[in-house]
Amino acid sequence: EVKMKPKKLSRDQIQNTIKNAITEAVDFIEAEIAPERIKAQKYFDGKVDLASEDGRSSVVATKCRDTVRAVKPALMRVFLQSGRPVEFIPRKPQAVQEAEQKTNYASYVFERNNGFQILSDAIDDALKKKVGIWKVYVDEPATVEIDQYSDLMEDQVQMLRMDPEIEILEEEVTQEATIDEMGMTIMPAMYELKVAKESRSKEIRIDVVAPEDFFVDRNASGIEDCYVCGHIAEMRVGDVVAMGFDFETVYNMGGTTDGRVDEEETLQRLGWDATDTDEDANDPSMRKITLTEAYMKMDIEGTGIPRLYKFLCGGGSYELLEYELCDQMPFAVFEVDPEAHAFFGRSLVEIITDDQDAATALLRGLLDNMALINNPRMVVNSQLVNMDDVLNNEIGAVIRTKDVSALREITIGGMAGGLLPAITYYDEAIRAKTGVSGAGMGLDANVLQSQTAQGVNAAVQAANQVSELIARHLAEGGYKQAFKIIAKLAKQHIGGEEMMHPGDPAASASQ
Repeated sequence: EVKMKPKKLSRDQIQNTIKNAITEAVDFIEAEIAPERIKAQKYFDGKVDLASEDGRSSVVATKCRDTVRAVKPALMRVFLQSGRPVEFIPRKPQAVQEAEQKTNYASYVFERNNGFQILSDAIDDALKKKVGIWKVYVDEPATVEIDQYSDLMEDQVQMLRMDPEIEILEEEVTQEATIDEMGMTIMPAMYELKVAKESRSKEIRIDVVAPEDFFVDRNASGIEDCYVCGHIAEMRVGDVVAMGFDFETVYNMGGTTDGRVDEEETLQRLGWDATDTDEDANDPSMRKITLTEAYMKMDIEGTGIPRLYKFLCGGGSYELLEYELCDQMPFAVFEVDPEAHAFFGRSLVEIITDDQDAATALLRGLLDNMALINNPRMVVNSQLVNMDDVLNNEIGAVIRTKDVSALREITIGGMAGGLLPAITYYDEAIRAKTGVSGAGMGLDANVLQSQTAQGVNAAVQAANQVSELIARHLAEGGYKQAFKIIAKLAKQHIGGEEMMHPGDPAASASQ
């Protein structure tokens, strides 16, 4: 029997472990998840995999885009109609005031981070690309205030020089000191200064992470039990150096697409060409690099108990820059159709891509049929008919012929009577899958004439139930996760630096 004891990990061991974990997670996303998301975005953009013949209709029935645009307003209204995006419910009588404070402050944070837009973006990503991702974290941005002072005396200038928060940008003596024969100062020197004062305050930020920049291991069933997760961002060399890293090390890291979760998906979203670049060769500090922020449990100290760490890596080779302990994942994951025991479920677009193909084929057939009815093909005897006249499609044009029986139309039967019910069938199939129905969007009154009031009400309720289930998945998933993180961060980091006026989530005051 071999007894093993945990050992403290070296930096090389940490580097290899996190690099392998990120690489495997990125490969999983790129191989199995990204192709489905690329196809979903393609169908949302009004494209299909169906080929079209020259001279025939190439129209696309944009069912995916229409459905997303129809269901999104109702989902947004569910979360925003009450005026307060969230409410914390106390479980004990003594927790009533604390719950009210959490509600007010969380609402304030949501509004300060442009809540409508970040919620819209997350729901949009979930509807089209399986998941929407919020990153909730504490930031400490620097605010620089420039002031100018004039007619300052020496002791006042010395006080400014000794202030660690103040940087003197310009200093000018506007009046030299006047000293008498006895060495006594008759008139003190006067100064004019231009100073910069930097102040920092902690605040909770919410960012929307692009789905193609987020990665997670293939065995994860949720954000809580994942082996590794994180996101990849692009930054300027100068910004990374400002974080305290060596310029040469940072500059030699990979470019903007090296190490991305999926380059094709990124270029599709941004509309770039693979050869495009915006690097400034004259200013190396403006070069773009990739920075990977990963979260993973690891027993670095050799205690036998793995702890959660935040790792910062650079470039396509995921070179470890720094790591630190943390107590929670900063990510909230929004899904509209989650799958049990799997991290990624299905997007709304994925559910109806086949229906868009079928509806497109039917619509093209209908338009082609109408075109052939309006412009029928002709059978002609070229020896008895003037072919230039036959090929002239001008309305009312004369066809010269030596024998009327030398030409005739090919009769095409009208297919509208058969195709329109089929198109309606696929509309109903989409309604059943997504909850988007004409009954909830101003359905034609003629359609309901032969139905009872109870039947109409049942149809509307059946459609609403699917949309309500989607809203519940969003609420119980990313929405609840995000506000739990906000409450915890506020308790840990904000403290007395920022206070909310009770009952007014939009008001704040600095203490």
